[in-house]
Amino acid sequence: MTAREFETRMLKAEVYYKDGKYYDAIQMCNFAFVYTKSDEERALVLNRRGYAERFYGFKSKVNEHKQESYEMARKDWRKVLELSSNIDLRISVIRGLMLLPGEDIEALCQTGKVAISNYADNLEAELINSYGLVVRETDQERAISIFTDGYDKAERGTIISGHLAQNVGTCRLIQKNQEESLKSKKEYAISAIISLKVALEEYPEDQKEHRRAVENKIANTRAEIENNFQ
Repeated sequence: MTAREFETRMLKAEVYYKDGKYYDAIQMCNFAFVYTKSDEERALVLNRRGYAERFYGFKSKVNEHKQESYEMARKDWRKVLELSSNIDLRISVIRGLMLLPGEDIEALCQTGKVAISNYADNLEAELINSYGLVVRETDQERAISIFTDGYDKAERGTIISGHLAQNVGTCRLIQKNQEESLKSKKEYAISAIISLKVALEEYPEDQKEHRRAVENKIANTRAEIENNFQ
């Protein structure tokens, strides 16, 4: 009965997380934790809760709440590294930590690459994606190169291949917003749509939140082209 309770709650947490209901996902992870029987099960819960906490903070408009959520995610992920020897789980945690402010992303990326050498291309692609997200904040062109490298390594039709393609498109949108020339803005916008369409093709059908985000970016960019760049 306990195993079934654990699995049921973890499944619900995953559904909430995919639907963008991060607070509900956190609460469901708390319930699931009660039914854990091993360190590996505890690590699974903590990793899922860490991602929900990170995104819950990311969506917050209150800086204090954002930082509290980030610290909770950091604590959960660091605990996973103590509890689990599962490489997939450890790489997932390293990817998450790379998204938190204050972490040494260069060191984390290198640690992850060493751990997965000759193990799985998609895991390396996920690490590269996390690395590119941080670089994107200050250098979009370099980030595009990083995301493209990761996309070339990733298996097609997976969440990570969708992420990488979407992030290339997002970089182009950032570059568009930084431009003053209408001609250059339009060129970046068109380039962004091309990458975002690739992302939409890559994301599996059950990734509703990610697909919705990409569809919105495409629609908004198209409308901007029609209204401002003709």
